[in-house]
Amino acid sequence: MQSLEIVIDHRPVSVHKWVETLGLRQVSDPTALEPVVEAVLAENELKVFEYRMGKTGLLGFFVGQVMRRTGGSANPALVTKLVQERLGA
Repeated sequence: MQSLEIVIDHRPVSVHKWVETLGLRQVSDPTALEPVVEAVLAENELKVFEYRMGKTGLLGFFVGQVMRRTGGSANPALVTKLVQERLGA
């Protein structure tokens, strides 16, 4: 709600300016997200092993960790695709 207060308290500016100012732009560049995916998988080797042994519900865990690290700015569909590719799914 704080973001809305900032918008209300300031003079009108473009939506694009507010998106940039508040850091709300969605990250949809695979080259920016791949290192984050790699780091999450490297730090969770046991879960990667469990996933590859059939515990596919862990996909949501990996996606969630990437989303957390990017402050929720990553494109979730792209993150899911990158994680699946990296896990060989």
